[in-house]
Amino acid sequence: MKKAIQNNLYMLRFMWKYCKSNVILRLLSTLTAPVQPFIFIITMKLAIDGISEKRDLKYLLTIILTAFLVGAVSAIFNSWVNSSSSAKAQPKISKGIQDELLKKSLTLDLACYDDAEYYDKYVRAMQEAESRAIEVLDSLVEILSSIVALLMIVSLIIALNPIVILICVAVLGINIFLNAKRNKIVFKRDMEITRPQREGAYYKKMFYEPQYAQELRLGKLGRLMNKKFISSMDRVLTVVEKYCGRFVFFDSAFSIVGFGLMSSVMAFASWQITKGNLSIGDFAALLNGAQQLLERLFALFGQFPRLFQNSMYIENLRKILDYSPVIASDNGGIEIDRLQNNIKINGISFTYPGKDKPVLKNINMEIRHGSKTAIVGYNGVGKSTLVKLLLRFYDPDKGNIKIDNIDYRETNVDSLRNKFGVLFQNYKCYALTVAENVLLDDYMDESVEEKVVSSLKYSGIYEKIAGLEKGINTNLSREFDSDGMPLSGGEEQKIAIARAFVEDKDILILDEPSSALDPLAEYDINQKIMSLADNKTVIFISHRLSTVRMADMIYMMDNGKIIESGTHDELMKRGGKYCEMFTKQAEKYMLEF
Repeated sequence: MKKAIQNNLYMLRFMWKYCKSNVILRLLSTLTAPVQPFIFIITMKLAIDGISEKRDLKYLLTIILTAFLVGAVSAIFNSWVNSSSSAKAQPKISKGIQDELLKKSLTLDLACYDDAEYYDKYVRAMQEAESRAIEVLDSLVEILSSIVALLMIVSLIIALNPIVILICVAVLGINIFLNAKRNKIVFKRDMEITRPQREGAYYKKMFYEPQYAQELRLGKLGRLMNKKFISSMDRVLTVVEKYCGRFVFFDSAFSIVGFGLMSSVMAFASWQITKGNLSIGDFAALLNGAQQLLERLFALFGQFPRLFQNSMYIENLRKILDYSPVIASDNGGIEIDRLQNNIKINGISFTYPGKDKPVLKNINMEIRHGSKTAIVGYNGVGKSTLVKLLLRFYDPDKGNIKIDNIDYRETNVDSLRNKFGVLFQNYKCYALTVAENVLLDDYMDESVEEKVVSSLKYSGIYEKIAGLEKGINTNLSREFDSDGMPLSGGEEQKIAIARAFVEDKDILILDEPSSALDPLAEYDINQKIMSLADNKTVIFISHRLSTVRMADMIYMMDNGKIIESGTHDELMKRGGKYCEMFTKQAEKYMLEF
């Protein structure tokens, strides 16, 4: 109970933080909402008794008109709060909570994305956050409103016949027990369908995101994705069907309990009329009062299981927002200025969280300041994983990495990462302008614009961009802009290369920098990269060896280990794995020419 209260208060603070006015108005509405049912009960009693007593029409119309005016004012106020104030509050709350979640997601360790269970909680938190905030406030308002209504209705029933209250309370106990059981089953069902729902959403988006459109229409991928989507939805249906029978039982039980109460009150009130203890108006008022009392008691005590249910989902949100990253960007470590010395990798080994097989095994390497270092090998040997450790997305299980003789773990993470310009292997272009795709920022002045243009020239894509009507302000997608200009794979890679060079970084990591380019374009871009990065530390990651032959030092990786190192000429003379790989690729390039 304590945990549920804490979680609901935790969520309520978002409502107060982002929309105080709506919280205040909703709380005020708790005083006026119960007026309508109470006025209706009183009016019915007075009107029926008035008719029985043959009172004049003026008396009856006065009662009805007074009830109408009081009810109308209450209804107008509550409708305004619910339809206007609350409608405006929803996007404010959504914006505020999602803003906190999005910012928090930037601090999560990459290991969180490797944990499927944690990722499910993350997805559920993103989906449920703002709706749960509204539900928490709704619950609080419902509780307070029900208490006010109960006080009014109970006072009336006690005045008529207090035994009716005992009947209502007895029936209520049964309902509370059933409702608590049902809510636990609802939560269990929702958690079971999270994974297949997430998978279904992934497969479905393939059919409406433009980057997949061409390959889908070749036939096989479309059928495969459709098959996967149907399979995930079948799993959702299996879970839903698994719980249907239980919900039928509980919902039927709720209806039977309600009918039982009204039948009991009706029988008791009828008996009291025959004994002359109640008037016909009292009889009608008791029946309506009992029904209202039951509904309000159900509403009140029904909120407690709802609070528990909300708490279960809010716990996911708290685990995300309260998460303390292992590798924190604001860790307050040693600031790294301009790189002065080398990067030394000393005997590191690494295994991804939740996996048994190590990806890197006892890696030793020195990347000299101002040098051009290549890390090569076939796909899947651990090259990109090594990049993640160099950027400190992960820490090694064994060994250490030092920069300027400072252990990575002692450095300020933001300061460290700010030294790197990176072209990732799985680079992306976004539904943004060319300039925004290069800068990954929306700040633009003349000096920044010059940097964008210069980097686009070096990457070899500026001539095409300059020929577009909006130039560097052209959107690289038609998803939100019908005048957008999607690029080819090779052109997108040139945008990504420009991104790596637009800022003056000490160290450049180029992970497969020319994988989408033809051999001539590859040669041209490599020459430009080497020219632009003449005084920088450059790390090439590649399985295409024509990219790295000009490197000062080459490390050949296989199965998570470094098996050879040296210059291109030294490795070719050695006749080992590097020589074999380079020779095979050279033969391929000769065939292409």
